[in-house]
Amino acid sequence: MDTHVSRQPATLASRLEAARRRRFVGRRAELELVREALASDDPPWAVLFVHGPGGVGKSTLLTRIAEEARAAGVDPVRIDQLPFTDGMPNEILVQAGHRNAYDHALRAAGARIVDVGTQGYPGGGRTHAWQVEAAIGPQTVGIAVPFQNAPGTVPLKQVCEIAHRHGLAVIVDAAAALPPKENLRRFIADGADLVAYSGGKAIGGPQASGILCGR
Repeated sequence: MDTHVSRQPATLASRLEAARRRRFVGRRAELELVREALASDDPPWAVLFVHGPGGVGKSTLLTRIAEEARAAGVDPVRIDQLPFTDGMPNEILVQAGHRNAYDHALRAAGARIVDVGTQGYPGGGRTHAWQVEAAIGPQTVGIAVPFQNAPGTVPLKQVCEIAHRHGLAVIVDAAAALPPKENLRRFIADGADLVAYSGGKAIGGPQASGILCGR
């Protein structure tokens, strides 16, 4: 009896990818760094700088890194999708007493803001810690906390404790928090993961400048 195996014909995209893989040589140290980070629950580095003069293969290396990420189940192109966040977690919690005109920056990046607590009359709203924790769901990616006087809101340090129990990041809008210079370290010390400072306010720099720092 005649038997044969029917194979799915290779697509042009898969053939091109295979050809790229065959032609790619070297860069073993860089790829090993990437593989180590992809395989770890606590990556040994947060940012890998790829630099050098034109024509040395930076773009080719980044394409190879993207292939390694996809093979490990990591999506390397989500940032290119922004501000369109369909199909990915996109909710950022904000306490009702913290809502202000500047949280538009979060929405402009594709976030959906989820109000937590009650607004009430000016200065009369309140958010409890249990409300922050109860608002966390499968679509939550972080909690935003502005530097402002907002009685009745859960303090930053407690928000960070709640967020980190759930593997979430805490973003602090500290645009007007300088001076004093001690505030450059204060919010990170309280547990914040990302802090934004304006360069165009008391620092006296250009309006489009600022400081973005974190862990």
